[in-house]
Amino acid sequence: MDLLGLHQKIMAFLMRAHIISPQKRLHPAFGWVALVVSITFVYFMTMRRQRRQPARLHTNPTPPQAEQLPDRNRTNATRSSSSSSGASRRKLSVATNGILVRISEKGVCLVDEAVPALLQLCQGFDIYLVTQCNTDQEEQQVLSLLGQTSAFELGLERHKVMFCSTAAGRGSMIRQLSPFTHVEVNEAVVSSLKPHVRRIIFVGNEQTTDTSVSDVPVKRSLQEVAAALGFS
Repeated sequence: MDLLGLHQKIMAFLMRAHIISPQKRLHPAFGWVALVVSITFVYFMTMRRQRRQPARLHTNPTPPQAEQLPDRNRTNATRSSSSSSGASRRKLSVATNGILVRISEKGVCLVDEAVPALLQLCQGFDIYLVTQCNTDQEEQQVLSLLGQTSAFELGLERHKVMFCSTAAGRGSMIRQLSPFTHVEVNEAVVSSLKPHVRRIIFVGNEQTTDTSVSDVPVKRSLQEVAAALGFS
């Protein structure tokens, strides 16, 4: 608002109200007083107008929708990125004995042809490996062998490499993990997990007559498991 114009309007109002007279000479201080009153009036009117205006909400733009989790039956085009966190990927547990890890009197070794499949699964799932061992030394050997692959760099976490001493103990661990998919090598464990795990894949002889695995997918290797889960 124009302060000079406001000042003139106030002076004209005072004259019309006979508060001051144009014929009388005003004290010089009166002009300054009128100017201060004008400025004060403008200030309070401005503040009043601002208080009446609704406050603007500063909201962040809506974040992009999180990418859909990879479906267990999708092709490799729908894989999760290796940078995806465990929280954003479906949980997969794997009983490693016989299909990824071999333990014998000669020692511990990895199944070489299964390592590429493991690396693929590490990139696509929040993966847990459960190995049945007899000694602490065997457990350390398993960790050491996995460290020689790039599994830990591709998504596998060390605390998710787990160990048990019996198949029944593995079943109990898997129930507590409650994975979306579990890969199992023992028919009895398959039977015990059916009420608790959404999807079970059995790795073993396709010609098995055991009724506990008659209604679950049966694969012959970890490579076939990876293919069934969308990796080829």
